[in-house]
Amino acid sequence: MFDLDFERKREMGVLKRVLVFGVVITMVMVMRVASHDYGDALTKSILFFEGQRSGKLPPTQRMTWRKDSGLQDGFQIGVSLVLCVCVCV
Repeated sequence: MFDLDFERKREMGVLKRVLVFGVVITMVMVMRVASHDYGDALTKSILFFEGQRSGKLPPTQRMTWRKDSGLQDGFQIGVSLVLCVCVCV
């Protein structure tokens, strides 16, 4: 009878360790998935809005494929729309 109780306690101890290990691993995985890189998101957002600029672009324009645009927008009605940000979808 003593051996049975000892064996059962040992099995429960092993089971507890396995469960704790599983919980810890799950928590680590959740923390990795849930973490966000807000600095990277902000950098990409600013780059996106720089790409939406219109008009005469500065020489420091990071999007080299983007050139000056809309230099004559509003000219016919006497309104200058140069340096506006296009929010077109």
